[in-house]
Amino acid sequence: PLVRRQRAMAHRVVTDPNLLVISKRLMTQGQIWKIPESYDKVTIFGKPEVRRSQAIALLTLYNPQLPIKATPEEIVEAYYEEASREGIRWDLAFSQALLETGFFAFGGTVIPEQNNFCGLGTTSATVRGAYFPTPKDGVRAHIQHLMAYTTDRLPKTAIIDPRYDLVHRIKKETGYATTWKQLNGKWATGSYYAEKIMNIHEQMKGMIAIMGTD
Repeated sequence: PLVRRQRAMAHRVVTDPNLLVISKRLMTQGQIWKIPESYDKVTIFGKPEVRRSQAIALLTLYNPQLPIKATPEEIVEAYYEEASREGIRWDLAFSQALLETGFFAFGGTVIPEQNNFCGLGTTSATVRGAYFPTPKDGVRAHIQHLMAYTTDRLPKTAIIDPRYDLVHRIKKETGYATTWKQLNGKWATGSYYAEKIMNIHEQMKGMIAIMGTD
């Protein structure tokens, strides 16, 4: 069955010579990260490397019933639309959302009703952070927050990220991030933040694309 094949591919031993297996294990899962050797040069802006059907397949593999008012297809489409409009790599922005939300299972400080998919404004274990009325608004705020970190150019949509001005002002003075690696220690305080995003993205690339779909 397709799901069994997808699961096997998601957890397969990586033999591609273009991939680097980092021999650091996640303390809670004993998982070996599989990321591109040149991951530190992967830019936030650019062209995606996966199809939407692959992103849907990965999310469905881990969590087919989302606790938000959106299906896996709808949330992937929202990331595709919002990020593509700004030139940001939607596949990696979506991988970041999967990391931040635990594949939309949440379970941490942020709750599903917030439609907050990137930990926006969550500054401690007791501060839930920003709330957005719809999943699409949450996706838009996420993409706008990435732009605050990465470019002097204003978003093409009305700003709804409540921390955009603060972050954009700081980055304008200290320097913008151009790669995902540069978000380490800045977007999140934990170690290997970009590496975890890349690991999820590699799993996404391993999903079987559904023929005839993007």
